[in-house]
Amino acid sequence: MKSLIDVLIFLPSLAFSFVLIEESCNDLSKLSAVEQENAVNSGYAIEAQMGFIGTSKDCDCPGIVPLYRMWSDSASDHFYTTSVDEMNKAVQDDHYKLEGTMGYCMSAPGSGLLPLYRFWDGKAQDHFYTNNENEKNSVIANLPAYRYEGIQCYVWQSNGNKNC
Repeated sequence: MKSLIDVLIFLPSLAFSFVLIEESCNDLSKLSAVEQENAVNSGYAIEAQMGFIGTSKDCDCPGIVPLYRMWSDSASDHFYTTSVDEMNKAVQDDHYKLEGTMGYCMSAPGSGLLPLYRFWDGKAQDHFYTNNENEKNSVIANLPAYRYEGIQCYVWQSNGNKNC
């Protein structure tokens, strides 16, 4: 089976960014329009919009948290977490390199927010992210190698929703 891939793409849109997902055989994460174009030109296809994450923590949203982005050369995997402890463990013990803060999301559910589900396949060394509950349930039922790790955070359903 091909790896399920996460592509998080930032596009200028007030204080929010698109979060997109695709399927391919290498883990990939993008930050710029140039990287997005290069990925598409290399055969990647954007499957769906998963929601929006904030590009600034400077708002009055109680519960807004950074989404850290890490990369493992040995696993060819991007890993995203809101947990400082999990980030530190990944960097110190699991040979991930911290690439920085991807953006900002919410730590609890709320109006206009979608859960961002996270999976891990230890054998393939691949993380998979989705906000689609049917897809989450399908992965749980049909892809036992992918261990469900829970809700990573909550992302905005649209960039027009400015509520926390």
